[in-house]
Amino acid sequence: MEKRYYPPKKKGNWGTVSGFFLIIGALISIIASIFFAATIWVYPPEETAQAADATVEEVIAVVAIVTTILLTYGVCGMVGGICAIKRRFWSIAFLGGLLCLWTFFGLLGTIFLCVGRDEFPTIEVKLTKEEKEKDELFGKILKMLTVSSIVIIVLVLAFPTYFGGKFFGGLYYPLLLICTPIFMIGLTVLLARKRRIISSMDVESVTIKLRCPSCKQIFTVEVKPKPFKVKCPHCGREGVIK
Repeated sequence: MEKRYYPPKKKGNWGTVSGFFLIIGALISIIASIFFAATIWVYPPEETAQAADATVEEVIAVVAIVTTILLTYGVCGMVGGICAIKRRFWSIAFLGGLLCLWTFFGLLGTIFLCVGRDEFPTIEVKLTKEEKEKDELFGKILKMLTVSSIVIIVLVLAFPTYFGGKFFGGLYYPLLLICTPIFMIGLTVLLARKRRIISSMDVESVTIKLRCPSCKQIFTVEVKPKPFKVKCPHCGREGVIK
């Protein structure tokens, strides 16, 4: 497998704007995790457990889990914002936006990131016939997992009492904790795969003949995703095919 990176199709400020909003959303998530962790000192676990009809261990476990999730979302959102500003790794920036989507700024940053996706480099992947078959199989499995996870999430949210009752032994939160990251990562990878240009290594490259406007000589170049640079082998003049 070979990879080749091509410059962005257009220039703009959407990446910078989206990165700015993603970083703000990430900071909100990190601050929320700190405040949530501080509640264990403000409100003693014994009183909270008594009010919620739970044990102290369960209260501490819930606080630890929620704090870890919010902190993870914040760190990932921060990395995604930096990638958006630098116009690198659109998929990582999009994943960071998804994780901060629960904040207003994260929502705005994700929207602006999708609008300005052409400001990021394009990747051309050359695959052999066997590699292409494996890649297609991986894509099908990934789609199946992504669709299945969102279906489970919708069912769990639509019937919380049913999934939290005696029939499923209280699988409401475990299903959400498992299916939500699967859906987010699956959706991110699927969108990133759509941004790739797949070409076969088993097929000969397509070439065209051009006439140099300076020396008037004819030369052959390999066709690449537009725009791509060409250089006359006779006089050395460079140009761009748009």
